[in-house]
Amino acid sequence: MIHPSISLNSNNVVSKIQRALVLQGGGALGAYEVGVIKGLCKKLQEIDEKKGVGRRCLFDIVAGTSIGAMNAAVFVSNVVKKDKSWTEAAIELERFWKEGIALKEGTTSSDDILPIGMFRFFPWWKSWIMESSQKTSSKGPSDEKNMIAKDLASSEAARRYYSSKEFVLKGNKVFSIKKVRPDNKFLDQSDPAKWIVLNDVPLQSQIDAFGGFPIATRFDKGEPRLLVTAVDIAEGIAVTFDSYKKSDGKRKTVYYPGRKYGRKKGKEDEDLKPIIIEYEDGITLKQVMASGTLPESYYAKEIGGRKFWDGGILSNTPLNELLYAHRDYWVNVENKEVPDLEIYIVNVHPSTIDVNQMPEQYDEVKDRNNDILYGDRSYNDEFSASLATDYINFITSLKDLALNCIKDENEKNVFRKKFESLKDEKANNTSYTLGEHRKYEDLIKGRFELRVIRIEHEYDARSSTSFKGADITPQTINKLIDDGENDTKDLVVF
Repeated sequence: MIHPSISLNSNNVVSKIQRALVLQGGGALGAYEVGVIKGLCKKLQEIDEKKGVGRRCLFDIVAGTSIGAMNAAVFVSNVVKKDKSWTEAAIELERFWKEGIALKEGTTSSDDILPIGMFRFFPWWKSWIMESSQKTSSKGPSDEKNMIAKDLASSEAARRYYSSKEFVLKGNKVFSIKKVRPDNKFLDQSDPAKWIVLNDVPLQSQIDAFGGFPIATRFDKGEPRLLVTAVDIAEGIAVTFDSYKKSDGKRKTVYYPGRKYGRKKGKEDEDLKPIIIEYEDGITLKQVMASGTLPESYYAKEIGGRKFWDGGILSNTPLNELLYAHRDYWVNVENKEVPDLEIYIVNVHPSTIDVNQMPEQYDEVKDRNNDILYGDRSYNDEFSASLATDYINFITSLKDLALNCIKDENEKNVFRKKFESLKDEKANNTSYTLGEHRKYEDLIKGRFELRVIRIEHEYDARSSTSFKGADITPQTINKLIDDGENDTKDLVVF
């Protein structure tokens, strides 16, 4: 059957809009995405019901990086492999976090973390037993004590900081130490030189249990498209694994060596062969895990003879990858007009902070640095896509204007032939940067409008820490999910 959200009308033309979801990487902050997904499922379904398209596919495309890729895989696989509704899939994703990821709190040997009420037994919690001793003493503390009290974190920030630092690795539920590798290059055995490699098998097991692999989907079956981004270590570029087939009917990822700095050449003008990774059965758990393989924390993942790291290094908000894949599919596979996109980007890293909250302490500096490094940089991608659409409209208008101004039919035919001939000429600049031969015709095909809505987690100076990406305590995960759901309640959608 034809996809309900992009059905063919009586003129056999695909309707003009698809809906996409973009999920960032951010470790434990991925719980915020769960809340947003729950909220969007409710809000968008209500909107679709009012429009009379309640049976449409809620999200035509779901793209993710790192933990965003893991959330996307669990979410989409529950829809396509377990035959769940979008709401049911969101509930299953929430269960994945609350039961599969969150540390178990309790006092037995099978529990991962002690209740906060028992933190008083640890020496590192001493300063927060009485809410930092009310910050200062009424008996006139010394200047040094005043300074310490002024800078001391809130008890909630301390709970998150020490819970992550003291309990997460020891819990062995998601992050566990695989081995400590010594420095064999410089023979430096100091602490900074010790390479702590984590074991991701427990996390893989949870994703596999709550999701389903491989994930292979098709447009003509009304199924959503899954896009997962990782980084090819040797090439230093972001690549995308796609649950949809290419124009030759195969599921594969294709990219060119040397693309990052211009296409490399062999002898004379002989081009180097493209890198091709095929996965006919669909996106696998290994590809999803590759998207979240932090370079210093895990061994690289090998897929199709290539080695990959976390996609967040280059594209933590994979909007550009989504836009390219969207245009490529409709131009080269469906050979139809490219549907417009309505995109929901979930930002787990706050893009801004209040000017009065400038980081001063070491942990605050690390925290803000991480948010800037992994925050949303997709505004330029959005602008570039919109600019390309404007240029295509401009070129089309110029062509129509020229034809309207030419009165003689013979001259019009001459113009048309020259215009068609021009479209076949090589587009040198984009061919150089993309690593593949392109024609001017390729540049004016695939026009589509772009509408972007961003849902962003707000910065909270009272509770944020540089360890927030590893804080999988139940209190924090529940709070993040609630925050995400609340942030969608007043969301204005198109």
